[in-house]
Amino acid sequence: MILSRAMAASHGWSFVDQERKRDILEAIRTGTATRGPVHAELDLTDRCNVACYFCNQMDVRTRESIPLERVESILDELVAGGLRSVRLSGGGDPLMYPEFERVQEALARRSVVIDNLTTNGALMKREIAASLVHHRAREVIFSLNAADARDYQRMMRVKGSIFDQVVGNIRTLVELRGAAALPTLIVQFLLDAENYRKLPEMYRLGRSLGVDRITLNAVLEIPNERLDTTGLLGPNDHSLVRPYLEQVLEEDRRAGLMQLCFSWPEWNQAIEQMKVRVAQTSDSKGGAPAAEDPPPTTGAVSVGDESMPAEGLAPLHPDFDHCFFGWYTAAIRGTGEMYPCCMLMSPDYEPLGNALDGGVARQWQGEGFSRLRRDMREVFLTGGRIFRREERLPTLRPQCIEAHRCGLKNMYFRGDREFYRQLGEAVDEMRSREVRWLGPPRSMARAAEILAYRCFHGAVVRCRALWRRFKKVGVSLMPKIEQRLKLHVGCGDKHLDGWINIDQQALPGVDVVADVTGGLKFSNVEAVYAEHFLEHLPITAALDFMVEAHRVLGSDGVIRLSTPNLDWVWLTHYRLEASEGEKSTMAVNLNRAFHGWEHQFLWNREMLTKALTACGFVGLSWHRYGESSVPVFRGLERHETYEDNAELPHVLIVEARKGPRQPQLLKTLRQEIQENFLNHMKG
Repeated sequence: MILSRAMAASHGWSFVDQERKRDILEAIRTGTATRGPVHAELDLTDRCNVACYFCNQMDVRTRESIPLERVESILDELVAGGLRSVRLSGGGDPLMYPEFERVQEALARRSVVIDNLTTNGALMKREIAASLVHHRAREVIFSLNAADARDYQRMMRVKGSIFDQVVGNIRTLVELRGAAALPTLIVQFLLDAENYRKLPEMYRLGRSLGVDRITLNAVLEIPNERLDTTGLLGPNDHSLVRPYLEQVLEEDRRAGLMQLCFSWPEWNQAIEQMKVRVAQTSDSKGGAPAAEDPPPTTGAVSVGDESMPAEGLAPLHPDFDHCFFGWYTAAIRGTGEMYPCCMLMSPDYEPLGNALDGGVARQWQGEGFSRLRRDMREVFLTGGRIFRREERLPTLRPQCIEAHRCGLKNMYFRGDREFYRQLGEAVDEMRSREVRWLGPPRSMARAAEILAYRCFHGAVVRCRALWRRFKKVGVSLMPKIEQRLKLHVGCGDKHLDGWINIDQQALPGVDVVADVTGGLKFSNVEAVYAEHFLEHLPITAALDFMVEAHRVLGSDGVIRLSTPNLDWVWLTHYRLEASEGEKSTMAVNLNRAFHGWEHQFLWNREMLTKALTACGFVGLSWHRYGESSVPVFRGLERHETYEDNAELPHVLIVEARKGPRQPQLLKTLRQEIQENFLNHMKG
């Protein structure tokens, strides 16, 4: 048995023998079911200990788990159907399952391999790590995602201190594995518009941990648009990331730890160009030869019955990019609900069955998975040249049909040339029978749809080319449109791209040095944003700032302010029923909240509402950290935060629109502040 740490996991494909592959091909050809999944994803629990902003499971998550005795009965059914390997993932985090070690033992007794464990790693106790080494799990992926505690807190929505805990747990597993070949250890990082500049830090952290691979990808979507998607990178943003990627590729030349295979062809093409450039630069300097740095499935991967040469990323057959999971695998959630794969576990996807309702075999042969196989077979027959309609292909999503939209459907299999050759022959034979102009109505309908799709697609390509030409001419003739400004006030060292960053001190990243209470040389501004700024101003200066913000905003301008919540401070920092010793400490802590960190005045919701209204703002709304109904305000917060009660947040975050000036209200408020506060502050 040859073991390669480069790619020990294969989504179970390394354990599929030739006979079972022939069974899969025959079932695709005839439109029937196989006897059961060869590989399964088991999401033992729906519970999770983080709240990643990009998680596609969050909106369907419950707190349910599959009881251990049901897990064992499900495994017995799966093994009877030919199960060889599993992936343990989530759902929730698999290590949230209280009897995780016993599940490992149950799998080992049935000779089922843990092909992959994917976890955030926060609960990776030493005993669990030792068990993974003992049972020779093939691969453990740690979803670290961030380079430091602050970014970890932003992405995972938990305390930043957990970051250090996870890093320590990774080091423990590396230590326990020692020189053994398994498990392969991988650290995963995710890029978005906020953290791509930290790519070199991610690489250096991963390398320092002693793992076998460092994988990198981009956050592709935010399910249900929980946050503004402008915080994500896109297919054309590779130029932004290029200098950081090139730096990492240069640093990784000898180590060969990086695993780069993005979901966008544009990025992968750019990376190949970067690799050539880095190699040429190094050669011209007389550098050492690079380590072999294969893409995800390049090289010899053999950890099961078959040696599986994997040579390159290019498709081997036109049907290379179509999914055959309906005949190969299934995912089972902590609720028992069954899905084709983890990528389709979303609120808008109807489960194909429930393993706790009549068993796995019944669901695998039932209507849900049968419909999935019919839909997937239609994609094979039409070559993906198909107009997707919900009622036509209800079990599939665009990424299931379109090329390059989902790496999971071929990433682990692309090196198996013989299988794809045989799959191509099977599909060609299917089409000769079932896609014909002269034949049954369904065959003629397929042929007509393929022709219509080709005509439509050809027209789209030509229209896009014409539009690009028009834009080149039109842009040069159109008058320049002035871009409206967005002001980030009191920015400190927290620079925001696309904003005018203003601070009283000339710190790195500050665009304009100014005292905003004394006036700003701007007008018709789109938005004003100030995070943890208001509490550092005396109350009169805070009112001056609000008045000035109102003045510089355009008629449709908006403002967003965040500041510590006075009500939270006094309710959490002091208790009348506390002991005498506790009260003395509380007195110090309470006064620290008022006077520490150069605080001048703390606000509660009522006072902030009164002040903004008096300064001419309307439509006040209150928000959680990073969330907003206004796109430009989403995902902006940088200050440290932590979980609290929505009814009593530790930080008030308010948004408002510019309304008519309210001079009388403002005059009354200033008089009230003078009489009730300022007159008592004089020495």
